[in-house]
Amino acid sequence: MRPCLFTCDGCPVAFPGLTDDTHWNGWLNVRVTPATHAEVCEYLRDHAEESGLRDLVPGPDDLVSYHGFTMYEVEPADHPAPSRRNA
Repeated sequence: MRPCLFTCDGCPVAFPGLTDDTHWNGWLNVRVTPATHAEVCEYLRDHAEESGLRDLVPGPDDLVSYHGFTMYEVEPADHPAPSRRNA
């Protein structure tokens, strides 16, 4: 696993995660800490509820897997962190 920054379609910010560089249907498999997962769900609000993202729980490695969701890796300059989105 390596650190990465990721986002999803239509989301202008990036979140920190971990990836093993595998893909599902062309999308990057990402895992996040429970704290990052809460931040993602808060930022995506209604979409997180409708997509089932909010229902995900940590696995045995204490990380939340986003396998099956449309996530992709980004560069920091292209997608600021959520705390900087209104700066």
